[in-house]
Amino acid sequence: MSKAKMNLSVSILAISAICCSSCEKKTEPDVYDPAASTAPVDVLQANASYSRIYDTAAYLGGANGAPSNIGVYDFTIENGNLLHAVLYTSLPTQQSPLIIPARISKDLNSGKSVALPAGTGQYPMNLNISYDKVIRQFFPYSNVFSILVEKNGMGQFLGDIDATITTGIGNPQGQGDFSFRYPVFNSGGFYGNFSRLGSGSPGIGASFTVFRAGIGSNANLNYFRVSCLHEVYNNNGTNEYFAIGVTADSVQVYKINFSFMGDNNNYPVFTADMIQALPTSVPGTLEDRCLRHYSTDGKTLSFMITEMNSNKRSTYVYNFESNTLTQNLNNATLEYSDAGSDIDIDEQGDLYYTAYAGNGSNTGGVSVYKKSGTAAAVLVGSDNILKFGTVVKLKVLMGKVYLAVAGKQSGKDVYQLTLLRQN
Repeated sequence: MSKAKMNLSVSILAISAICCSSCEKKTEPDVYDPAASTAPVDVLQANASYSRIYDTAAYLGGANGAPSNIGVYDFTIENGNLLHAVLYTSLPTQQSPLIIPARISKDLNSGKSVALPAGTGQYPMNLNISYDKVIRQFFPYSNVFSILVEKNGMGQFLGDIDATITTGIGNPQGQGDFSFRYPVFNSGGFYGNFSRLGSGSPGIGASFTVFRAGIGSNANLNYFRVSCLHEVYNNNGTNEYFAIGVTADSVQVYKINFSFMGDNNNYPVFTADMIQALPTSVPGTLEDRCLRHYSTDGKTLSFMITEMNSNKRSTYVYNFESNTLTQNLNNATLEYSDAGSDIDIDEQGDLYYTAYAGNGSNTGGVSVYKKSGTAAAVLVGSDNILKFGTVVKLKVLMGKVYLAVAGKQSGKDVYQLTLLRQN
């Protein structure tokens, strides 16, 4: 059941076929290798509580017997019916892998392809430089796809937008992250970086400047953890800036008020007013990026904090309209899961994840479970849903679980990727 870990620095797609969510009819690919069938196969067990919404299959060769790969960087749903995804294939060669990315959009109501909007990919998805970190992600519920790269103290957002941050005088750059429509850089301690839209709207082709702010100079640099979130919230056309600080014994929400924005070489002038402090135990070593989830209007943010040594999870929800922070899970263990489980969070702070089927008794099968509060995990949909492939990404979008399943067809050099939606 273990999730195959995808190498973000390598990665598509030669061939695609769409399967309507209302039927299970197999569709021949647009192009295929005559030496082998590239028809997608059904990955679902009979009576599974999921439907196939997209299939693609490709005959992939290689060099020296090394395996090929197929996967998905990210996918999202816009307006309830538009599927946007960036897929890839990785082909071994005598030298570096040959990486072929492909970006697709489909109307799930009609089953038809949708043309990509103007201005997509002003920076290429294939990067010809080695970075310390590369993360490819859609901004929530949109067709804006960006690539976060970090190298030697510099961070940059590429793809559909442009935003660059460099290290300032004595201040940590922080960890790059994606807020609702704006790039940000999280930090532990004093400072992180917020993005400010240069002009227009925060969509494809947008350019952002960045500036520093944080929880304030009155705090001990070592008091806050690396998982502190920075956030840009658009409140009726006016951007507001927030820092959510994670400490060993509390989670604190600050409103950032600027009198002077500053730049990458000067300290900004601002005040950080605490809105709420929620006492909670967050022990140990934390991941550098919290898992985030937004409501479709961006008015609420839920996030998950992971303790690295115990793998226990805590979840919180912040409402920007009412300025309230609540906790759902508190150092919870995810039953039946393993180190490769895919996880996502919904608007209430509940967690959804892949794990062993049969409440952990069937280690050869995979099921989706939901964890809420202090209750035991419950099954989402039917048990043991797959007869083929491995789940490589799980997302909760608009109240439904979506799964990306990748694998190599039995007895063939045909690799396929299938996207599933909970019925």
